[in-house]
Amino acid sequence: MTPTIKAALARMRDNLRYDGSDTMALAAAYADEHPADYDEPITPDWLLSVGFKRGNDCYVYCGLYFEECSNGVWELAAERIRRCHVATRGQMRDLYRAFGIEIEEPRKD
Repeated sequence: MTPTIKAALARMRDNLRYDGSDTMALAAAYADEHPADYDEPITPDWLLSVGFKRGNDCYVYCGLYFEECSNGVWELAAERIRRCHVATRGQMRDLYRAFGIEIEEPRKD
């Protein structure tokens, strides 16, 4: 989150004076982080279109395996996970969330 976006969010959160440019900046930031297909279901065609290869009963990319279970639910497995570069807390939360793990947020005392 850029300093500009943080400032706009703070003004809105604290109900301070803000204008349409703050609203537009926040909307643009949200759109950047949530592509138009963010909520679309995973399909075999989509996996192939983003670089996965068809394996035996699964789709493979960089050592990660997706296998379709039922009702549009996919199972993720990893034979090995290469080192990945995670620089922000948000990236770490997203990574863990993908594995069904929620990171506990620190208490605000």
